[in-house]
Amino acid sequence: MPSTWVLTVYGNLADSLPTDVQAKWHDVSKAERARILSHLLTKIPNVTAFQDKLADASSDRYESFLGSVGGDWNKDEILMKQRVKLNRKYADWDSGVDSAFAVDGAFEKGVDNKQGKLEALRYPMGLVGKKSTDRWRCGSLVALALGGDTRIARYITSPDTLAGTIEVALKSPYNVYDRPLVVASIVKYGTLAKFADEADDTTVRDACVTALDTIMTEVEGHKVTDSTLAITPSWDDTYNHLKVIVDYTKPA
Repeated sequence: MPSTWVLTVYGNLADSLPTDVQAKWHDVSKAERARILSHLLTKIPNVTAFQDKLADASSDRYESFLGSVGGDWNKDEILMKQRVKLNRKYADWDSGVDSAFAVDGAFEKGVDNKQGKLEALRYPMGLVGKKSTDRWRCGSLVALALGGDTRIARYITSPDTLAGTIEVALKSPYNVYDRPLVVASIVKYGTLAKFADEADDTTVRDACVTALDTIMTEVEGHKVTDSTLAITPSWDDTYNHLKVIVDYTKPA
């Protein structure tokens, strides 16, 4: 029986991040300074809250982390020092918060100084797209297609292709629950694979693709009853990025 639909999509790495994305991040982040400070001080208003929610909570987690260290570490001494030192740091923390979140303080200066580093956002954006100015891309298209969203036919542009007419490929409730997993996994492993490829580490790159394939295999198991579904990620040497093929055939 011929496939009902076949979607082939590719990751993309733009030469630069759209300037409007950087500008919006900068302006919105600075505008949120007072709200972030208010929420922080509401959660940690005094030394008692600091010790409970930050110091002791951190020490508890640290103790769990050190639970399996070997004999080369004096675990008890490390834990004692960490807990004692943190518990007496409220005054420093409170002073630091006031200074950091003052007008023209470290928070606002950090936003100004870090704006250029937002350029790295083009990596995940190349896997989800920006519909308002660009288009849906790899992760978005795969997730929407699996859920039966026929709108994607309007957003397919080269080199992506769609053959056939989209129908829902995942049974309920997975047609809702699996889509965020698909997007997150494609963004995570596609981004890491691209980083590795740029570093000429094909071993790690291919391991990222394999890890994504394992997750997609689990998603395939949630297909509509009596249908066939194959989600195949690979590395494409033509476009030097992730490639995903989704092949679905509805029940006879």
